[in-house]
Formats: sequence, C-alpha cells, structure tokens
Amino acid sequence: MNVFTYTTAGGKDLITEYLDRLPKNESVEGFRIIKSLENH
Repeated sequence: MNVFTYTTAGGKDLITEYLDRLPKNESVEGFRIIKSLENH
C-alpha cells in the first residue's frame, strides 16, 4: 500500500510532526503502524 504523509502549502509534514510530539512509546507505535501499512 502506498502511504503518503500530508504536507501543507507551507511545507509542514503534519502527520510526522504529530507523531513526534507524542510520548515516545506512542510515537514509536505510530511509526510502526505506518511502516506496516507500507509493507502490505
């Protein structure tokens, strides 16, 4: 599956910024889910 992050007109990657602000364990889980979706 192709997974795309959303970049605003100003160049901000909102999904990555959101995941980076989460507590470490939740951030890691979010990135793991995205990677898992990309591999299927």
